[in-house]
Amino acid sequence: MSNVSESRFNMWRAVFAMAHADNVVTVQERAFMENYLKQVPFSPRQAEALRQDMEEAQDVNEMFAQIVEPEDYAAFFQFARELVWSDGDMAAQEEAIKERLKAEYMDKFDLKRLERELAQSRAGAQEEREADKTDGVVSFLKKMITGGRK
Repeated sequence: MSNVSESRFNMWRAVFAMAHADNVVTVQERAFMENYLKQVPFSPRQAEALRQDMEEAQDVNEMFAQIVEPEDYAAFFQFARELVWSDGDMAAQEEAIKERLKAEYMDKFDLKRLERELAQSRAGAQEEREADKTDGVVSFLKKMITGGRK
């Protein structure tokens, strides 16, 4: 069972389509896509579609138009930026597509605000993970020192 909504899945399809925008899928772009295929809990159907998208270019506009959740719009621009920079070269075609999509949807959603909130949410989650690790170590050390007594 997938934990990935159709909107998020279509966001990923649009990101994968960006890799083909300059008609060259580099080794770095392929590694980027394969990495997320392993990390994100896609359903078998979704994973297969994305594997096909890695090989066969899809229309970025068509995939992007199927995104319905505001946070998925913001995530698209973040992941698209990571993808096109993964090979160290943001091709003019990739940049033009990304900027056109951003301009078209800027009025629909406050994308700058969504990108900031997404970055803050990720930073907060990282801080929580670090705090949990620290709390766990402190708790362990207290138990060791006190022999489990409170």
